[in-house]
Amino acid sequence: MSEDALDRLEDLFCAAPGPCQVVFELCSPDGSMAVLHAQQRVKATPELLEAVREICGHPAGRMVPE
Repeated sequence: MSEDALDRLEDLFCAAPGPCQVVFELCSPDGSMAVLHAQQRVKATPELLEAVREICGHPAGRMVPE
């Protein structure tokens, strides 16, 4: 993921504060996966999810109930 994409995600999350945790699952080409928990919490909305997909690509992003 590019530095620009990370900056855009940070701006997006800061603009949508709320109670939901943000978790990244990063997959490498060898199939291994790293899980990162962001410090920001957001208000999960369909609009936020669409904005994440625009930044990261359409298969990215999903909302998971806690």
